[in-house]
Amino acid sequence: MKQLILSIVFVLITNQMFYSQDYKLHSLGGLSYSVENISSNLDIYHFGKNPAWLANSNENDILDIAPYYNDEWGNYSYKFAPFSTRNIGSNFITIYNLGDAGTFKGFANYNYQTRRENYRALTYESYNGEAYFFTDTTTGTTNYSGPTIGFSHGIEIYQNLFLGLEGNYQILDGLKNIYTYPISLLRNVNSKVGLAYKIQNFSAGIDYSYNSFQERIEASDVNLLTIQTYLWRGETNRIELRDQNQEFKIIKNSNSLGLQLAYNNNFNTCLGFSAKYSNSNTSFIYPISNIETEDGYSNFEEIHIKLQGKYKFDRQMLLGFSSGYFQNSSWTQNSIKNLLIWEWNYSDTHLGFGSSYKLFNNNLLSAFEYEIHSIKTDSSKYIDGKSSSLSNFLHKLKLGFDYNLMEETSLLFGYNFLFCNHDFTKGGSDLVVHKFTFGTIYHYSSEIIFAPEIENVSYKTNNSRYKNSLGLYFNIRFLQ
Repeated sequence: MKQLILSIVFVLITNQMFYSQDYKLHSLGGLSYSVENISSNLDIYHFGKNPAWLANSNENDILDIAPYYNDEWGNYSYKFAPFSTRNIGSNFITIYNLGDAGTFKGFANYNYQTRRENYRALTYESYNGEAYFFTDTTTGTTNYSGPTIGFSHGIEIYQNLFLGLEGNYQILDGLKNIYTYPISLLRNVNSKVGLAYKIQNFSAGIDYSYNSFQERIEASDVNLLTIQTYLWRGETNRIELRDQNQEFKIIKNSNSLGLQLAYNNNFNTCLGFSAKYSNSNTSFIYPISNIETEDGYSNFEEIHIKLQGKYKFDRQMLLGFSSGYFQNSSWTQNSIKNLLIWEWNYSDTHLGFGSSYKLFNNNLLSAFEYEIHSIKTDSSKYIDGKSSSLSNFLHKLKLGFDYNLMEETSLLFGYNFLFCNHDFTKGGSDLVVHKFTFGTIYHYSSEIIFAPEIENVSYKTNNSRYKNSLGLYFNIRFLQ
Protein backbone atom coordinates (compact mmCIF):
# COMPACT_ATOMS: atom_id res chain seq x y z
CA MET A 1 0.00 0.00 0.00
CA LYS A 2 2.81 2.43 0.89
CA GLN A 3 4.63 1.73 -2.36
CA LEU A 4 1.38 2.44 -4.23
CA ILE A 5 1.01 5.75 -2.41
CA LEU A 6 4.51 6.85 -3.37
CA SER A 7 3.89 5.87 -6.99
CA ILE A 8 0.70 7.95 -7.14
CA VAL A 9 2.50 10.96 -5.66
CA PHE A 10 5.32 10.98 -8.19
CA VAL A 11 2.87 10.74 -11.08
CA LEU A 12 0.39 13.46 -10.05
CA ILE A 13 1.20 16.51 -7.85
CA THR A 14 0.64 20.41 -7.14
CA ASN A 15 1.72 23.36 -4.99
CA GLN A 16 -1.57 25.27 -5.30
CA MET A 17 -5.12 24.84 -3.98
CA PHE A 18 -3.95 22.44 -1.23
CA TYR A 19 -7.36 22.24 0.28
CA SER A 20 -7.15 18.55 1.14
CA GLN A 21 -4.75 18.50 4.10
CA ASP A 22 -6.51 21.43 5.79
CA TYR A 23 -10.10 20.36 5.07
CA LYS A 24 -11.26 20.87 8.67
CA LEU A 25 -9.91 24.41 8.98
CA HIS A 26 -11.18 25.21 5.48
CA SER A 27 -14.71 24.17 6.46
CA LEU A 28 -14.40 26.31 9.60
CA GLY A 29 -13.97 29.41 7.45
CA GLY A 30 -10.16 29.41 7.45
CA LEU A 31 -9.68 29.70 11.22
CA SER A 32 -6.09 29.20 12.39
CA TYR A 33 -4.69 30.69 15.61
CA SER A 34 -7.96 30.40 17.56
CA VAL A 35 -8.26 26.58 17.38
CA GLU A 36 -6.19 23.48 18.03
CA ASN A 37 -5.28 21.68 14.83
CA ILE A 38 -2.11 20.10 13.46
CA SER A 39 -2.21 22.27 10.35
CA SER A 40 -2.37 25.46 12.45
CA ASN A 41 0.41 24.54 14.88
CA LEU A 42 2.77 27.43 15.59
CA ASP A 43 5.86 25.41 14.79
CA ILE A 44 8.73 25.80 12.33
CA TYR A 45 6.99 23.73 9.62
CA HIS A 46 3.27 24.59 9.73
CA PHE A 47 3.66 28.24 10.71
CA GLY A 48 7.14 29.01 9.38
CA LYS A 49 6.94 26.88 6.18
CA ASN A 50 10.42 25.46 6.81
CA PRO A 51 10.64 21.87 5.42
CA ALA A 52 13.36 20.93 7.95
CA TRP A 53 10.77 20.70 10.75
CA LEU A 54 8.62 18.24 8.80
CA ALA A 55 10.58 15.44 10.49
CA ASN A 56 9.42 16.76 13.88
CA SER A 57 5.90 17.96 13.01
CA ASN A 58 3.91 14.99 14.41
CA GLU A 59 2.19 14.40 11.09
CA ASN A 60 0.36 11.10 10.64
CA ASP A 61 0.84 8.83 7.62
CA ILE A 62 -1.97 9.72 5.22
CA LEU A 63 -3.07 9.71 1.62
CA ASP A 64 -5.52 12.47 0.60
CA ILE A 65 -7.42 12.45 -2.68
CA ALA A 66 -9.47 15.61 -3.17
CA PRO A 67 -11.34 16.44 -6.38
CA TYR A 68 -12.72 19.99 -6.56
CA TYR A 69 -14.85 22.35 -8.61
CA ASN A 70 -14.80 26.14 -8.31
CA ASP A 71 -16.55 28.74 -10.43
CA GLU A 72 -16.44 32.53 -10.00
CA TRP A 73 -18.08 35.24 -12.07
CA GLY A 74 -18.75 38.99 -12.01
CA ASN A 75 -17.47 42.40 -13.09
CA TYR A 76 -15.45 43.15 -9.96
CA SER A 77 -12.09 42.56 -11.64
CA TYR A 78 -9.26 44.21 -13.51
CA LYS A 79 -9.66 45.78 -16.95
CA PHE A 80 -7.85 43.01 -18.86
CA ALA A 81 -9.46 40.04 -17.14
CA PRO A 82 -12.11 37.35 -17.71
CA PHE A 83 -15.70 37.79 -16.59
CA SER A 84 -15.69 34.28 -15.12
CA THR A 85 -13.14 31.61 -14.23
CA ARG A 86 -13.77 27.90 -13.64
CA ASN A 87 -11.30 25.43 -12.08
CA ILE A 88 -11.80 21.66 -12.12
CA GLY A 89 -9.19 19.21 -10.89
CA SER A 90 -7.98 16.99 -8.11
CA ASN A 91 -5.32 17.19 -5.39
CA PHE A 92 -3.23 14.31 -4.09
CA ILE A 93 -1.19 14.50 -0.87
CA THR A 94 0.71 11.80 0.97
CA ILE A 95 2.76 11.92 4.18
CA TYR A 96 4.99 8.97 5.02
CA ASN A 97 7.11 8.53 8.15
CA LEU A 98 10.42 6.93 7.12
CA GLY A 99 11.73 6.35 10.64
CA ASP A 100 15.39 7.34 10.97
CA ALA A 101 15.26 8.56 7.35
CA GLY A 102 12.85 11.36 8.35
CA THR A 103 9.41 12.25 6.99
CA PHE A 104 8.41 12.50 3.34
CA LYS A 105 5.50 14.53 1.94
CA GLY A 106 4.44 14.35 -1.69
CA PHE A 107 1.76 16.43 -3.36
CA ALA A 108 0.14 16.43 -6.77
CA ASN A 109 -2.52 18.26 -8.73
CA TYR A 110 -3.98 18.38 -12.18
CA ASN A 111 -6.03 21.50 -12.89
CA TYR A 112 -8.19 22.49 -15.85
CA GLN A 113 -9.08 26.19 -15.95
CA THR A 114 -11.54 27.94 -18.25
CA ARG A 115 -11.58 31.74 -18.50
CA ARG A 116 -14.75 32.93 -20.21
CA GLU A 117 -15.20 36.40 -21.76
CA ASN A 118 -11.47 37.00 -21.33
CA TYR A 119 -11.07 40.65 -22.37
CA ARG A 120 -7.95 41.10 -24.53
CA ALA A 121 -5.54 39.54 -22.01
CA LEU A 122 -3.01 37.07 -23.44
CA THR A 123 -0.81 36.47 -20.37
CA TYR A 124 -1.57 34.12 -17.49
CA GLU A 125 -1.20 36.87 -14.86
CA SER A 126 -1.82 40.36 -16.19
CA TYR A 127 -1.57 42.28 -12.91
CA ASN A 128 1.46 41.86 -10.68
CA GLY A 129 2.47 45.50 -10.27
CA GLU A 130 4.79 45.34 -13.28
CA ALA A 131 3.17 48.07 -15.45
CA TYR A 132 3.37 45.86 -18.57
CA PHE A 133 0.45 44.17 -20.33
CA PHE A 134 0.30 42.07 -23.51
CA THR A 135 -3.11 41.99 -25.23
CA ASP A 136 -4.88 41.47 -28.54
CA THR A 137 -8.13 43.12 -29.72
CA THR A 138 -10.64 40.38 -28.83
CA THR A 139 -12.77 38.90 -26.07
CA GLY A 140 -12.82 35.10 -26.00
CA THR A 141 -12.41 31.93 -23.97
CA THR A 142 -8.98 30.88 -22.71
CA ASN A 143 -8.21 27.40 -21.38
CA TYR A 144 -5.22 26.40 -19.23
CA SER A 145 -4.45 22.87 -18.10
CA GLY A 146 -1.54 20.94 -16.66
CA PRO A 147 0.01 19.20 -13.65
CA THR A 148 2.27 20.23 -10.81
CA ILE A 149 4.45 17.71 -8.97
CA GLY A 150 6.35 18.26 -5.74
CA PHE A 151 7.77 16.91 -2.50
CA SER A 152 9.07 17.86 0.95
CA HIS A 153 11.51 15.84 3.03
CA GLY A 154 12.75 16.55 6.54
CA ILE A 155 15.37 14.55 8.43
CA GLU A 156 17.34 14.80 11.69
CA ILE A 157 20.99 14.92 10.60
CA TYR A 158 22.46 15.40 14.09
CA GLN A 159 21.05 15.49 17.59
CA ASN A 160 18.29 18.17 17.56
CA LEU A 161 19.50 19.48 14.17
CA PHE A 162 17.16 19.02 11.20
CA LEU A 163 17.61 19.43 7.45
CA GLY A 164 14.76 19.87 4.96
CA LEU A 165 14.38 19.99 1.19
CA GLU A 166 11.36 21.00 -0.87
CA GLY A 167 10.70 21.31 -4.57
CA ASN A 168 7.91 21.40 -7.12
CA TYR A 169 7.53 21.70 -10.86
CA GLN A 170 4.47 23.05 -12.67
CA ILE A 171 3.71 23.13 -16.37
CA LEU A 172 0.60 24.59 -18.03
CA ASP A 173 -0.63 24.75 -21.61
CA GLY A 174 -2.96 27.58 -22.62
CA LEU A 175 -5.02 28.51 -25.67
CA LYS A 176 -7.31 31.47 -26.43
CA ASN A 177 -9.91 30.32 -28.96
CA ILE A 178 -10.31 33.45 -31.10
CA TYR A 179 -8.50 35.63 -33.68
CA THR A 180 -4.76 34.99 -33.14
CA TYR A 181 -5.36 31.69 -31.30
CA PRO A 182 -2.34 32.36 -29.06
CA ILE A 183 -0.70 29.29 -27.54
CA SER A 184 0.83 29.68 -24.06
CA LEU A 185 3.37 27.47 -22.36
CA LEU A 186 4.12 28.13 -18.69
CA ARG A 187 6.84 26.57 -16.60
CA ASN A 188 7.22 27.22 -12.87
CA VAL A 189 9.98 25.70 -10.71
CA ASN A 190 10.33 26.18 -6.93
CA SER A 191 13.00 24.88 -4.58
CA LYS A 192 13.72 25.38 -0.89
CA VAL A 193 16.33 24.20 1.63
CA GLY A 194 16.00 24.68 5.38
CA LEU A 195 17.75 24.04 8.69
CA ALA A 196 16.15 23.89 12.13
CA TYR A 197 17.50 23.39 15.65
CA LYS A 198 15.70 22.52 18.87
CA ILE A 199 16.69 23.54 22.42
CA GLN A 200 14.20 22.17 24.97
CA ASN A 201 10.97 24.14 24.41
CA PHE A 202 12.53 26.49 21.85
CA SER A 203 13.21 25.88 18.15
CA ALA A 204 14.76 28.04 15.44
CA GLY A 205 15.08 27.69 11.70
CA ILE A 206 16.37 29.37 8.56
CA ASP A 207 15.56 28.62 4.93
CA TYR A 208 16.39 29.74 1.43
CA SER A 209 14.11 29.39 -1.59
CA TYR A 210 14.45 30.03 -5.30
CA ASN A 211 11.70 30.36 -7.90
CA SER A 212 11.98 30.39 -11.69
CA PHE A 213 8.96 31.17 -13.89
CA GLN A 214 8.72 31.44 -17.65
CA GLU A 215 5.76 32.06 -19.94
CA ARG A 216 6.05 31.92 -23.72
CA ILE A 217 3.20 33.05 -25.99
CA GLU A 218 3.05 32.29 -29.71
CA ALA A 219 0.34 33.87 -31.87
CA SER A 220 -0.38 33.59 -35.59
CA ASP A 221 -3.28 33.80 -38.03
CA VAL A 222 -4.57 30.51 -39.49
CA ASN A 223 -4.68 32.18 -42.93
CA LEU A 224 -1.12 33.55 -42.57
CA LEU A 225 -2.43 37.11 -42.42
CA THR A 226 -0.86 39.88 -40.36
CA ILE A 227 -2.16 39.92 -36.78
CA GLN A 228 -2.43 42.87 -34.42
CA THR A 229 -1.42 42.85 -30.74
CA TYR A 230 -0.50 45.52 -28.21
CA LEU A 231 2.27 45.84 -25.65
CA TRP A 232 1.07 48.20 -22.92
CA ARG A 233 3.57 50.27 -20.98
CA GLY A 234 1.48 51.57 -18.11
CA GLU A 235 -2.28 52.03 -18.37
CA THR A 236 -2.54 54.53 -21.24
CA ASN A 237 0.51 54.03 -23.47
CA ARG A 238 0.93 51.12 -25.83
CA ILE A 239 2.85 50.05 -28.90
CA GLU A 240 1.24 48.11 -31.71
CA LEU A 241 2.85 44.88 -32.91
CA ARG A 242 2.03 43.61 -36.41
CA ASP A 243 3.38 40.40 -37.94
CA GLN A 244 2.20 37.03 -39.26
CA ASN A 245 3.85 35.22 -36.34
CA GLN A 246 4.46 36.80 -32.96
CA GLU A 247 6.28 35.66 -29.84
CA PHE A 248 6.23 37.18 -26.38
CA LYS A 249 8.09 35.93 -23.33
CA ILE A 250 7.97 36.68 -19.60
CA ILE A 251 10.80 35.51 -17.33
CA LYS A 252 10.65 35.82 -13.54
CA ASN A 253 13.24 34.88 -10.92
CA SER A 254 13.03 35.29 -7.16
CA ASN A 255 15.16 34.57 -4.09
CA SER A 256 13.86 34.42 -0.52
CA LEU A 257 15.52 34.11 2.88
CA GLY A 258 13.45 33.16 5.91
CA LEU A 259 13.86 33.02 9.70
CA GLN A 260 11.57 31.12 12.09
CA LEU A 261 11.35 30.95 15.90
CA ALA A 262 8.92 28.91 17.99
CA TYR A 263 8.20 28.22 21.65
CA ASN A 264 5.99 25.45 23.02
CA ASN A 265 5.94 24.47 26.70
CA ASN A 266 3.80 21.37 25.94
CA PHE A 267 1.17 22.54 28.42
CA ASN A 268 -0.75 25.70 27.56
CA THR A 269 1.42 28.24 25.73
CA CYS A 270 2.93 28.37 22.24
CA LEU A 271 4.39 31.21 20.18
CA GLY A 272 5.46 31.42 16.56
CA PHE A 273 7.55 34.05 14.77
CA SER A 274 8.54 34.17 11.11
CA ALA A 275 10.30 36.74 8.95
CA LYS A 276 11.00 36.56 5.22
CA TYR A 277 12.84 38.79 2.78
CA SER A 278 12.33 38.28 -0.97
CA ASN A 279 13.82 39.88 -4.04
CA SER A 280 12.47 39.17 -7.51
CA ASN A 281 12.65 40.51 -11.04
CA THR A 282 10.62 40.20 -14.23
CA SER A 283 11.71 40.64 -17.85
CA PHE A 284 9.34 41.23 -20.79
CA ILE A 285 10.90 40.03 -24.04
CA TYR A 286 9.84 40.03 -27.69
CA PRO A 287 11.87 39.78 -30.92
CA ILE A 288 12.99 42.89 -32.79
CA SER A 289 14.54 42.09 -36.20
CA ASN A 290 14.51 38.42 -35.15
CA ILE A 291 16.57 39.19 -32.03
CA GLU A 292 15.02 38.62 -28.60
CA THR A 293 14.93 42.05 -26.94
CA GLU A 294 14.05 43.01 -23.37
CA ASP A 295 11.52 45.84 -23.56
CA GLY A 296 10.61 46.03 -19.86
CA TYR A 297 12.14 45.11 -16.51
CA SER A 298 10.58 45.10 -13.03
CA ASN A 299 12.15 44.64 -9.60
CA PHE A 300 10.36 43.73 -6.36
CA GLU A 301 11.44 43.65 -2.71
CA GLU A 302 9.19 42.11 -0.07
CA ILE A 303 9.37 41.93 3.73
CA HIS A 304 6.92 39.71 5.58
CA ILE A 305 6.87 39.42 9.40
CA LYS A 306 4.37 37.45 11.50
CA LEU A 307 3.96 36.80 15.23
CA GLN A 308 1.21 34.56 16.59
CA GLY A 309 0.45 33.01 19.94
CA LYS A 310 -1.94 30.57 21.57
CA TYR A 311 -2.80 30.12 25.24
CA LYS A 312 -4.89 27.17 26.39
CA PHE A 313 -6.85 28.58 29.32
CA ASP A 314 -8.34 25.20 30.25
CA ARG A 315 -9.73 22.10 28.51
CA GLN A 316 -12.61 24.11 27.06
CA MET A 317 -11.12 27.50 26.19
CA LEU A 318 -8.24 28.65 23.97
CA LEU A 319 -7.09 32.22 23.35
CA GLY A 320 -5.00 33.37 20.39
CA PHE A 321 -3.55 36.48 18.79
CA SER A 322 -1.93 37.42 15.51
CA SER A 323 0.17 40.37 14.36
CA GLY A 324 2.18 41.04 11.25
CA TYR A 325 3.72 43.42 8.77
CA PHE A 326 4.01 43.12 4.99
CA GLN A 327 5.77 45.51 2.62
CA ASN A 328 6.20 45.38 -1.13
CA SER A 329 8.38 47.93 -2.94
CA SER A 330 8.67 47.74 -6.71
CA TRP A 331 9.74 49.67 -9.78
CA THR A 332 9.46 49.14 -13.54
CA GLN A 333 11.62 50.55 -16.30
CA ASN A 334 11.58 50.61 -20.08
CA SER A 335 14.80 48.72 -20.81
CA ILE A 336 15.31 49.97 -24.36
CA LYS A 337 15.39 53.64 -23.33
CA ASN A 338 16.44 53.01 -19.70
CA LEU A 339 13.53 55.10 -18.39
CA LEU A 340 11.81 54.60 -15.04
CA ILE A 341 8.05 54.39 -15.74
CA TRP A 342 6.47 53.20 -12.46
CA GLU A 343 7.25 53.08 -8.72
CA TRP A 344 4.89 51.44 -6.28
CA ASN A 345 5.00 50.82 -2.51
CA TYR A 346 2.44 48.85 -0.53
CA SER A 347 2.34 48.01 3.19
CA ASP A 348 -0.08 46.08 5.41
CA THR A 349 0.14 46.08 9.22
CA HIS A 350 -2.36 43.91 11.08
CA LEU A 351 -3.38 42.97 14.60
CA GLY A 352 -5.88 40.26 15.46
CA PHE A 353 -7.20 38.12 18.28
CA GLY A 354 -9.43 35.07 18.57
CA SER A 355 -10.79 32.41 20.85
CA SER A 356 -12.48 29.02 20.81
CA TYR A 357 -14.70 27.37 23.41
CA LYS A 358 -16.09 23.85 23.76
CA LEU A 359 -19.71 23.39 24.88
CA PHE A 360 -22.15 20.54 25.56
CA ASN A 361 -19.62 18.04 26.89
CA ASN A 362 -17.11 19.09 24.22
CA ASN A 363 -19.52 18.17 21.40
CA LEU A 364 -19.67 21.75 20.07
CA LEU A 365 -16.66 23.90 19.25
CA SER A 366 -17.32 27.59 18.60
CA ALA A 367 -14.53 29.96 17.54
CA PHE A 368 -13.90 33.42 16.15
CA GLU A 369 -11.03 35.57 14.87
CA TYR A 370 -11.02 39.33 14.26
CA GLU A 371 -8.28 41.29 12.48
CA ILE A 372 -7.81 44.93 11.60
CA HIS A 373 -5.38 45.83 8.81
CA SER A 374 -3.83 49.24 8.22
CA ILE A 375 -3.01 49.44 4.50
CA LYS A 376 -0.95 52.17 2.87
CA THR A 377 0.04 52.60 -0.76
CA ASP A 378 2.16 55.12 -2.63
CA SER A 379 2.13 54.94 -6.42
CA SER A 380 3.94 57.09 -9.00
CA LYS A 381 3.04 56.18 -12.58
CA TYR A 382 5.43 58.46 -14.41
CA ILE A 383 4.50 57.18 -17.87
CA ASP A 384 0.81 57.93 -17.22
CA GLY A 385 1.40 61.17 -15.30
CA LYS A 386 -0.43 59.83 -12.24
CA SER A 387 0.59 59.84 -8.57
CA SER A 388 -1.35 58.89 -5.45
CA SER A 389 -0.80 58.22 -1.76
CA LEU A 390 -3.64 56.49 0.09
CA SER A 391 -4.30 54.75 3.40
CA ASN A 392 -7.16 52.59 4.54
CA PHE A 393 -8.37 50.21 7.26
CA LEU A 394 -9.58 46.71 6.44
CA HIS A 395 -11.65 44.60 8.86
CA LYS A 396 -11.85 40.79 8.86
CA LEU A 397 -14.10 38.59 10.97
CA LYS A 398 -14.11 34.78 10.95
CA LEU A 399 -16.58 32.49 12.73
CA GLY A 400 -16.48 28.71 12.92
CA PHE A 401 -18.60 25.95 14.49
CA ASP A 402 -17.80 22.23 14.74
CA TYR A 403 -20.60 20.01 16.09
CA ASN A 404 -20.03 16.35 16.86
CA LEU A 405 -23.35 14.95 15.64
CA MET A 406 -22.43 11.33 16.27
CA GLU A 407 -19.30 9.48 17.22
CA GLU A 408 -18.23 9.15 13.59
CA THR A 409 -19.83 12.31 12.09
CA SER A 410 -19.17 16.03 12.55
CA LEU A 411 -20.86 19.05 11.00
CA LEU A 412 -18.79 22.18 10.33
CA PHE A 413 -19.83 25.71 9.47
CA GLY A 414 -17.75 28.82 8.75
CA TYR A 415 -18.46 32.46 7.99
CA ASN A 416 -16.13 35.31 6.95
CA PHE A 417 -16.92 39.01 6.76
CA LEU A 418 -14.57 41.58 5.23
CA PHE A 419 -15.00 45.32 4.83
CA CYS A 420 -12.71 48.06 3.53
CA ASN A 421 -13.39 51.59 2.30
CA HIS A 422 -11.19 51.21 -0.75
CA ASP A 423 -9.58 48.30 -2.56
CA PHE A 424 -6.32 49.66 -3.98
CA THR A 425 -5.75 46.76 -6.38
CA LYS A 426 -9.10 46.74 -8.22
CA GLY A 427 -10.39 50.20 -7.41
CA GLY A 428 -13.54 49.20 -5.52
CA SER A 429 -15.01 51.45 -2.80
CA ASP A 430 -16.88 50.23 0.31
CA LEU A 431 -16.02 46.63 -0.51
CA VAL A 432 -18.06 44.03 1.42
CA VAL A 433 -17.25 40.31 1.27
CA HIS A 434 -19.34 37.46 2.68
CA LYS A 435 -18.03 33.90 2.69
CA PHE A 436 -19.95 30.82 3.84
CA THR A 437 -18.56 27.30 4.21
CA PHE A 438 -20.37 24.13 5.18
CA GLY A 439 -18.78 20.71 5.49
CA THR A 440 -19.05 17.31 7.11
CA ILE A 441 -16.42 14.86 8.34
CA TYR A 442 -17.50 11.21 8.28
CA HIS A 443 -15.28 8.45 9.66
CA TYR A 444 -16.30 5.56 7.44
CA SER A 445 -13.84 3.30 9.25
CA SER A 446 -10.66 3.56 11.30
CA GLU A 447 -8.72 3.99 8.04
CA ILE A 448 -11.03 6.04 5.75
CA ILE A 449 -12.50 9.53 6.22
CA PHE A 450 -14.87 11.38 3.87
CA ALA A 451 -15.06 15.19 4.05
CA PRO A 452 -17.28 17.00 1.49
CA GLU A 453 -17.66 20.79 1.58
CA ILE A 454 -19.56 23.63 -0.10
CA GLU A 455 -18.23 27.20 -0.26
CA ASN A 456 -19.95 30.39 -1.41
CA VAL A 457 -18.35 33.84 -1.61
CA SER A 458 -19.81 37.19 -2.68
CA TYR A 459 -18.10 40.56 -3.28
CA LYS A 460 -19.99 43.84 -3.62
CA THR A 461 -19.00 47.50 -3.91
CA ASN A 462 -20.96 50.74 -3.65
CA ASN A 463 -21.00 51.18 -7.46
CA SER A 464 -22.78 47.83 -8.03
CA ARG A 465 -19.65 45.93 -9.06
CA TYR A 466 -19.80 42.33 -7.88
CA LYS A 467 -18.21 38.91 -7.98
CA ASN A 468 -19.62 35.58 -6.79
CA SER A 469 -18.03 32.17 -6.46
CA LEU A 470 -19.19 28.64 -5.74
CA GLY A 471 -16.85 25.85 -4.68
CA LEU A 472 -17.48 22.12 -4.26
CA TYR A 473 -14.81 19.96 -2.61
CA PHE A 474 -14.66 16.30 -1.70
CA ASN A 475 -11.79 14.96 0.37
CA ILE A 476 -11.06 11.26 0.88
CA ARG A 477 -8.39 10.51 3.49
CA PHE A 478 -6.72 7.15 3.95
CA LEU A 479 -4.99 6.69 7.29
CA GLN A 480 -1.97 4.40 7.52
